[in-house]
Amino acid sequence: RGAATFVGTFDGHPYVAPFSGNIIELCPVGALTSRPYRFRARPWDIENAGTVCTLCPAQCNVAFTVRDDRALRVLARENEAVDDGWLCDKGRFAYQSIHVEERVTAPMIRDGGVLREVTWDRALDEAKGALSKAGGHVAGLAGGESTNEEGFLLQRLVRDVHGSGLVDSRTGDGLARAQLLALGDPALQATVQDLEFAHTVLVLGTEPVDDAPILDLRIRKGVRRNRVQLAVATPRPSSLDPNAVLSLRYAPGAEAAFLAAVSGAFYGGAVEDLAAAAGADAAQVTELATMLRTSGGNAPADIVILYGEQMLSAGEALAQPLLKLSGALGLGSRAGAGLLGIPTSTNGRGLREVGVLPDAGPGLTSRAGAGAGGADEIARAAADGEISVLYLLHTDPLRDQPQRAVWDRALEKTTHVIAHAGFMTEAIREHATVVFPAESYAEKEGTIVHPEGRLQRLRPAIGRPAGVRAEWQVLHELCVAGGSDEVVHTVHSATQQLLAAVPFYAGLTIDTIGPKGTRWWEDATRASAWPTATAQLPAAGGSAKSDDMGHLSRKPPSAATPNQVGGRENGGVSDPQGGGREIGGVSDPGALRLGTFRSIWAAPEVEASPALRFLHPRQKLELAPADAERLGVGHGEHVVVGSDAASVEAVVVLRHGAPEGSVFLQTGIGDGAANVLEGPLVEIRKAAIV
Repeated sequence: RGAATFVGTFDGHPYVAPFSGNIIELCPVGALTSRPYRFRARPWDIENAGTVCTLCPAQCNVAFTVRDDRALRVLARENEAVDDGWLCDKGRFAYQSIHVEERVTAPMIRDGGVLREVTWDRALDEAKGALSKAGGHVAGLAGGESTNEEGFLLQRLVRDVHGSGLVDSRTGDGLARAQLLALGDPALQATVQDLEFAHTVLVLGTEPVDDAPILDLRIRKGVRRNRVQLAVATPRPSSLDPNAVLSLRYAPGAEAAFLAAVSGAFYGGAVEDLAAAAGADAAQVTELATMLRTSGGNAPADIVILYGEQMLSAGEALAQPLLKLSGALGLGSRAGAGLLGIPTSTNGRGLREVGVLPDAGPGLTSRAGAGAGGADEIARAAADGEISVLYLLHTDPLRDQPQRAVWDRALEKTTHVIAHAGFMTEAIREHATVVFPAESYAEKEGTIVHPEGRLQRLRPAIGRPAGVRAEWQVLHELCVAGGSDEVVHTVHSATQQLLAAVPFYAGLTIDTIGPKGTRWWEDATRASAWPTATAQLPAAGGSAKSDDMGHLSRKPPSAATPNQVGGRENGGVSDPQGGGREIGGVSDPGALRLGTFRSIWAAPEVEASPALRFLHPRQKLELAPADAERLGVGHGEHVVVGSDAASVEAVVVLRHGAPEGSVFLQTGIGDGAANVLEGPLVEIRKAAIV
C-alpha cells in the first residue's frame, strides 16, 4: 500500500451493473463509498427513516439517510421475505431525483397554451369546475406509484361521485374480473421465498432483472444454493438463460398459444400445430412439459410459475391455458408452489384490489355497468370525443400505455386533462390543463401491495416541499366538491376506509401490517373472503380435453408470421411474393415480428438523477445475427424501424440468443418508443446518412 494505491476492477473497466451499489454496504473496511453521499454529513448529523421503494414492483424495504429534512442516501432495510437485504442501483441512487430543479413543486394550469404556476386555490377551482361540467364524461387512470389510498379515492371520485365506469390501473385492457379472480385465488399464490426453495421455477414472459430486479437475484440464489431447476420461456433472450436447465423462445405476443402447447404436451398430446402457432420449437415444448411433470421425481413437486402480467393483455385466451397448466401441476394444492405475477407497475396488484378496475370495485366486487372500460377503451372513447375530463394519477399514457397514436388523439380531443406528476413528461407537458405536483416516495404515507399479496406501509422520511400537497388530500377535496359525504381527515382515515371496504383485508390495521408487511391471504378467514371465481381451477391431473372452465379447447391466436425472403422460410409461412417490397424507395427484404420490453432504467427518476442519468436508455433494435445479415445491417448501425403508419430510429444490437424472425424495441423511453408502432410486423431499413 502507498500514496498511489487506488481501488479498481480486475480488468480495468468500469463496474456497471444493476446491483453494483451493494458493494458500498458489503465492503468490510469502508473503503468503497458512495460518491453522491461522500462528505455530505457526519454520523451524528443524520437520522435514518424506514420506508418502501416504489420505483419497481419488487418494493424493496429501504432506509433513507436524512439530514436537515433532505434525503442524502438510501440503504437497504433488510426484509428477508421481500428483498433478502439487497437493493438495485435504481433504488439506491434515484433518490437524487427528489431534490432536482426539474421536479414539479407547484400547481400549474394551462393559460394561453402554456402551463403556468398558480396558487393551490386557483388550480383546485379549475379542477372542480372542469369536473362539475363534465357530468358522467369522466375517466381516470392510476399509475403504479399510486398508493392504495390514492387509488381508492380516485375510483371513488370517478365511479361514485361522477358515475363513470371508465377507471383503470393496467396497461392496455387486461383481464376481465372473472379471470383475475381465478388467477388471484389465495390457494394459487406463491411467495418470493418460494423462488429460492421450489423444485422447479418457470420464468414465463418476463425479464426479472428489468421488471423486478431483486427477484432475479433470488432465482439465482435458489439455483446456486438449493439446486432449483430453472426453465426460462420468453420471446427475448434472458439474463437468466445461463442459469437455466432449459431456455426456449416463442414469438412475441404468442404466450397463449405457447401455454396451450405446453399444457397439451403435459398430457402427451400432439403439440406441433400449437408450437408452430406460438413460433416455438415443438421438441423444446415437449422437453419443458416433461421437466415439469417429473420435477419432483416420484413425489409431488413444488413448482412456481413467475410470469409477467403484461401477458394478461391477451385476455381470456391467456388466462385459460395458464389456469389449465396450474391445475395440471397441482399448484393450488401445496404450500411452496403457485403463481407469482410481476405487475407492469409498482402497485399494480394493490390498485386492483382496492377497485381501480373498470368492472370491479374495492375487494374486486362486481361493479360492471354502462360506460365501464379499461385503459384501451378509455383511449378510444377519448379519441372519439366522449370524455370531457381525464384524470391521470402518477401516469403518462404516452409512455406507459400501448397504442401511442390513439392516446395522442385521445389527449388532444379531451377538454380537460388533470394530472398529478413529479416531472414534465410528454403527455403532461403537451396536454395537461391542470397539474398538481406529486409527492415523491420519500414523502408519501400510505400502503401498497407487493406482487405476492403482502401489504406494506409507506412512511414519510422527509417533509414535502412547500408547494406540494398529499395526493389523497387533493382527491378527497375533489370528491367533497362533487357531493361526497365521506369524511377523510388524515391518510389513516383513508386507510381505515379502504381496509373496511375490502372484505379480504378485514381485521387488518396499520399496526398489524407493521414494519415488514403482512400477506393477507395467509390468514384463513381473510382468504375465505376472496370472491368466488366463475372460472374454476381444474383439478390436478384432469383431462387435457376437459371443459370444466369453459371453452378450454378454444384455439389460441397464432403469432404473426414473418415474410419469406428470397425463397427461404424465416420461422413461418412463406411470403407468396417470394421477396420484399419497396418502402420509401428502398428495397425491403421482409417484415419481422415486433416484440417490446421496458428497461429497468426507463424512468423519469433515472433521467433526473445525476448518478444514473447516463443509464437512461436510448432506442435500440435487438435482433438475431442471421436476420441482420439478411437485412444487410451490422452491430451499431442506425436503422429505421416501422410500418406504413409510423417509424422510429434505433441502433442495431446483435443478440445471439434472439430468435430469428423477431426484433425487439424498448418502451417507456419517451420520444422514439416502440408504442408508436402498431405491429405485429415491422420493416427495417438503414437510416439515411446525414
